[in-house]
Amino acid sequence: MILCPRAILGKQPTILAQRLFFPLAGYRYYGGGLSSVGYSGYYWSGTPYPDYSEWAYYLYFYIEYVGTTCYSRSYGNSVRCVKE
Repeated sequence: MILCPRAILGKQPTILAQRLFFPLAGYRYYGGGLSSVGYSGYYWSGTPYPDYSEWAYYLYFYIEYVGTTCYSRSYGNSVRCVKE
């Protein structure tokens, strides 16, 4: 079992919400179906999880909460290109 640090950022930060737009796109699970469309968003980071190259960090959010964790890239989270 892979343990990944999880950060729950709490209520949606209003300053962040005014500057970025992430649709409630849900995710595509490894079986091919869509889940949580219109309810939550999951967006991959470009940072792989150390020691497990098939895993990566991602940002997730629901109507009221924002957080980060990591999971297998076999799940179809969205990708949003952002200039660094």
